[in-house]
Amino acid sequence: LKCEKTRIRAVVFNNRGIGGITLKTPRTYCGSNFEDLSEVLEHVSVTYPAALVGAVGISMGGLILGNYLAGKGEEATKRLSAAMLISVPWDVFKGTESIEKPILNRLLNYHLAGCLCKVLAGVREVIEPAGCGDIDNCLKSSSIREFDSNFTSKQFGYKDVTDYYNHATLHNKLHKICLPTLCLSAGDDPFQPFEGT
Repeated sequence: LKCEKTRIRAVVFNNRGIGGITLKTPRTYCGSNFEDLSEVLEHVSVTYPAALVGAVGISMGGLILGNYLAGKGEEATKRLSAAMLISVPWDVFKGTESIEKPILNRLLNYHLAGCLCKVLAGVREVIEPAGCGDIDNCLKSSSIREFDSNFTSKQFGYKDVTDYYNHATLHNKLHKICLPTLCLSAGDDPFQPFEGT
């Protein structure tokens, strides 16, 4: 209601294979790839050329948005006025190490790996013919790192999970962001603990 009074419009961007939309191509999403986000922002820009546009990304969405901002640099200012990144794994290696620690973090990791496997199982008939690895093996992944090693890194052409995490990591790219960006992280965030920032 407040958004309506202030004439703010919201656009929600769902990653491929999520949100009840049928996957039409044999590709899902990853933290380092922002091609789909670029298309969404282009569409909003063309549809509402006079609108000021801001973007908020949380967790994986923040990682994708952050990589967009760093990857596009000055060009991002043509599409966005400001951005907010919340609970982002700034250093994907440190975040992955943290989420693998016992007990609660590891349980969360196991749960999220299960969610990733469930998404993959739901789009298997589209993904499998593209030859993105042994899908049965991918569906046995019990951690995010294992899923990224078995599936994500292969689907996006990385040589291994380390190569993927190197490309996805943001902490060493923040200096490339050219528009006002508010970054929020809790000191005890399991995806990016304070000591890893």
